Amino acid sequence: GKGATPPARLLALIEAWPGATFICAHWGGGLPFYAHMPEVRAALANVYFDSAASPFLYDAEVFRTVARTVGVAHMLFGSDFPLLPVERALDEVRESLGTDAARATQSGIVGIDRVISMIRWITVSAKPP
Repeated sequence: GKGATPPARLLALIEAWPGATFICAHWGGGLPFYAHMPEVRAALANVYFDSAASPFLYDAEVFRTVARTVGVAHMLFGSDFPLLPVERALDEVRESLGTDAARATQSGIVGIDRVISMIRWITVSAKPP
């Protein structure tokens, strides 16, 4: 990705530990895009990708693209809260997958249903002292 760990290096780690489950932050530095290659898709069977930092890295279409390449069951919602407001991250999901929370939830992104139900609590209850 944009950092010091290119997707090939991350993939090598994943392939070295085929029975392990990995959660790759920030879309794994773009690793899901390589899932169009059958050998990469097979290696990513136990790998999940979170959406944190999406607004800094990609346009909102990243949600649809990753859903098509690795499947929504391998997508974890991440907001980078408190760096970014949770609502901004949810807006990205809605822009890409549909205009309402129900469609985002129905898409199957792991955790999105909980995030949507907690928005009010986060924005109303989690006030600094």
